[in-house]
Amino acid sequence: MKPTYEELEAKLLAAEAKLTETLNLLKHALERIAILEERLNKNSKNSSKPPSSDQKKNSSNQSMNPKQKRSGFKRALLPTEQVDHFHTCTLQGCPSCGSTEIIDQKQPLILQQAELPEVRAVITQFNCVKYACNACGEESFADLPSGIPNSAFGPRLMGLIATLTGVFHLAKRDAIQLIQDLYGVKVAEGSVINIEERVAIALNEPYKRIHQYVMISVLPKHFDETSWRNKGKTNWVWVASTSLATCFRIDASRSKEAFQRFASCLGFAPVVTDRYSAYANLKQPHQYCLAHLIRDFRRYADRISCCLFN
Repeated sequence: MKPTYEELEAKLLAAEAKLTETLNLLKHALERIAILEERLNKNSKNSSKPPSSDQKKNSSNQSMNPKQKRSGFKRALLPTEQVDHFHTCTLQGCPSCGSTEIIDQKQPLILQQAELPEVRAVITQFNCVKYACNACGEESFADLPSGIPNSAFGPRLMGLIATLTGVFHLAKRDAIQLIQDLYGVKVAEGSVINIEERVAIALNEPYKRIHQYVMISVLPKHFDETSWRNKGKTNWVWVASTSLATCFRIDASRSKEAFQRFASCLGFAPVVTDRYSAYANLKQPHQYCLAHLIRDFRRYADRISCCLFN
């Protein structure tokens, strides 16, 4: 029995609906693939990813160019007034034939060698005299000289330890071992923590002056923030830099309020930032970072070229 017109029309409508659904699924899949390909092709040149995250292909041994000899670097000689010791090397005879009839040509081969001196820590003992008052009977000790901390370690040694652990990021045990090997001074791990706290307190006032200078300076200033892990928790370090000074602040938050705490006394000089929302609504002349814009344009170009060739 032949199908009726109504049955054929119903089958056709069902097929069209199925085809439309398939086309929508295909369109969605292609869009998803394009998004994933764009995410896969992100690198430091078309996104905010750091260069260290770029994956480099292994070069084949056949394509490697032979290494070329380098001309080398010839160190310039220091002036004689900067030389501490002079040593003249002489010959007693000719090294080729052994003859003693050799003549000084007055053209010596000069080698200037820099060497570290043998050093040891300078130990100073402060005897604070104890006094007793005949009037009230109270006992007291004389004060240390001005600028001398009440510590077993002097200012320069404390500054060095804080630099090793804070600037060069040495572990406390490594810093302790280095100080002992170089200067023969034994330092406990607890002492390193105390030294770091004392140095931080001593640097608080200079930090305030630098921070105020950066914020109210008439120079253009750049702001940025990045994650900072501390004791297993994610914090954020904020940076403000000019051509003459830079200051940092570690905050537990990446919010607009955290930025306002960092830039509470911001002047009216131009500001350069990325497009993070915390920097929105600044009253100062505001420019977006050109490096971020260039990376965005490259990502858009990659997206367009991918669509054209596909």
